[in-house]
Amino acid sequence: MSLNTLAAGLWWAATNSWPLDYTHLGIDPATFTAKGLRGVLVRRWPPLGRIAAWPQLEEVLRSILTARPSERPSALHLAQWLRSLPS
Repeated sequence: MSLNTLAAGLWWAATNSWPLDYTHLGIDPATFTAKGLRGVLVRRWPPLGRIAAWPQLEEVLRSILTARPSERPSALHLAQWLRSLPS
């Protein structure tokens, strides 16, 4: 599992929705395929949603989801950030 996948899963757990606004891209999340989604994301990146109830978590996850792969923190850094967040 990639760190990006983990961050998206944590976003889902916190909000009950995916971080990417697929409808902004004209994609029906119920019918898209992974290959189709990758093709769209290569061309443009949709805006991320919000985690209104926990902005500190949003900040951490947003930094991972918007970073280039070579600039993403390690899983250890993510764990340390998560442990430091107020509950």
